[in-house]
Amino acid sequence: MIHEIFINDTSGINIYHYFVRETKVDLQMITSLISALMSFSDEVFFSKVQKIDLENRRLTFLTIDPKTVKKDSSLPPLLGVCVSDLTDHPLALQRFLRKILYKFVEISDNPDFNKSRIKEYPEFEDFLRRYLKFMTHPRNWLFVICALILCGFTFYLTSWIFYQKGIVEWRDLLAFCIGSLLIMSCGMLSGTKVWGAIIPFVINLILAPFLMYIFNESGIVSFMFSAGSLSIISGTFGGFLAERLWLFKSNKYHLNKYVYFIMITIAFIIFLIELFVIFPSVLH
Repeated sequence: MIHEIFINDTSGINIYHYFVRETKVDLQMITSLISALMSFSDEVFFSKVQKIDLENRRLTFLTIDPKTVKKDSSLPPLLGVCVSDLTDHPLALQRFLRKILYKFVEISDNPDFNKSRIKEYPEFEDFLRRYLKFMTHPRNWLFVICALILCGFTFYLTSWIFYQKGIVEWRDLLAFCIGSLLIMSCGMLSGTKVWGAIIPFVINLILAPFLMYIFNESGIVSFMFSAGSLSIISGTFGGFLAERLWLFKSNKYHLNKYVYFIMITIAFIIFLIELFVIFPSVLH
């Protein structure tokens, strides 16, 4: 979640400041600190600061030359800084900063532009809010439930393709490709690597006996190992992409480790009930 955004010029003067929640920290104090950090890193280490992790906040920095956006731009190099939670990935934050800085340069080409009156340009404010919403993945329980449903459908669809009668060489490849892409979508829908791995694991435990019963097949252990391992890898990769593509809306999504433990335990209990009570024929 992004808390504040700063756009400064090379002299350290703040041109634009956006905040989600108003803080009591003095704006001039923050801009002075940012300017001092950039000067120190440039003079001592001959490189720019990209990010600083505090105890519960992450500061991400990005400097651009306006001439890379518009060759005839008269603006000095601009420094964008955003204050976010530690959950937001640096690559997503850098991409977000680059986009808003490019937009800022485009708007500043207006002949009536005045750095001290940037907030009077509503188009930039509107763009910033819309783009921030676009870059933010809600990562709430609705998305987790949708990912669970999609994952369950994927297991059924790929099993149906795989267990069709007759040996067709491309059929298994088709089931593998469709399953991998859909499970990867589940991971992206869930929003994190952890959920991207847990959702296929839980669905595999619950649906494996049920699918074996429907398609009148044996070999439940081999099915669980192959389908489960491949889907967990695909789901984790989908969550890996989601963390780098989108920002977090809040930290409420991150549950206590006991919640994950309870979910997996429930999945095991359902699996055992299915296996030994509801579908005992699967064992034969």
